[in-house]
Amino acid sequence: MNHQRQGLYQNQIKWIAIIAMTLNHIAHTLIYPGLVTAEISFSLRPELAWGNRYARMWIWYEVLKDIGLMTAPIMMVFLCEGYRYTRRLVRYFLRLLVAGVVAEPGFFLMNGWGYDMMFTLAILLAVVWVLRADIRYGKVSDEQYIEMQEYALKDGDKRVYGDGNLCRNFNRVLYKCENWLRFTFSGKVIAISLLYVASLYCDWNVISVPFIVLICQAMTSDGWDKKKLGKMFLCCIAVFFLTSLGGPEEISALHVLDILGETLGVSVGFALIYFLYNGQREPVSDSDGIAEKEISALGMQAMGMSDVKRSRRFESWFNKYWFYIYYPLHIYVLVILRQLLYPIYI
Repeated sequence: MNHQRQGLYQNQIKWIAIIAMTLNHIAHTLIYPGLVTAEISFSLRPELAWGNRYARMWIWYEVLKDIGLMTAPIMMVFLCEGYRYTRRLVRYFLRLLVAGVVAEPGFFLMNGWGYDMMFTLAILLAVVWVLRADIRYGKVSDEQYIEMQEYALKDGDKRVYGDGNLCRNFNRVLYKCENWLRFTFSGKVIAISLLYVASLYCDWNVISVPFIVLICQAMTSDGWDKKKLGKMFLCCIAVFFLTSLGGPEEISALHVLDILGETLGVSVGFALIYFLYNGQREPVSDSDGIAEKEISALGMQAMGMSDVKRSRRFESWFNKYWFYIYYPLHIYVLVILRQLLYPIYI
């Protein structure tokens, strides 16, 4: 039986999102400084202000910047999926924080303000936990939920957090917080308000928490409510457009055109998820089982079964961690290239 589905797998969409993010950072790091230095020279020679070179640079900057805006919506959706499926919630949160700390010096040099997107994703993971503290346990009663948590605290059940004795005290704090959040609406409001304030100092500062709150409304213990997810995506697009538009004094034809381009980039990210994502991380078929039977028949040593297992373990590790490595690495590479191309740019 073939278990493959039509459409794009999660890892394929992630690659598209990462390429788009890289293009956005190239626009901000390598093209925008050229526009700044060009404007300085144009102030000395006004007749060159609308020369072909300036126009081409401006168009490339706008196009690449808008394309890159599709990345954040995709990552927010996959963050929700990661929350629902992970058995190691604490480690998931810590991975985001560690990657954020590593990337922060380069991000500050690239943008000159705030904390990078990894910190944003860590905050959003906390928001998802606040809103859907019960989503990872399926449809269980309040009494069953409390019994599961008490069993986890007593015996270090890895089905709940997966951190065993290392984080038992931290799990105890989470257990008490989850009970508070699960049963009190005011607790959710207070926690999300505090997290929203924290997100104001990070990348995608104003709209990241509203986005994730809306997306969470379509989450169920069995997956996504597709019809509701589409409505939430439309709400996110509207929120992005209205918050980016600004006050009446900022509105102009060029400004509205710029915002429409950015909104289009965000919309493409949501469209990829809604129309093309097939709900699977990677292709799954019976070929792996058939291959193992053939290897067993021919002899594990002759076929190098240990090498096959080692290769699969590396592939699994790479799919899980490559983004955490690539994100800070590409930022530092772009910052170094900018300093080589524009030594006087600050």
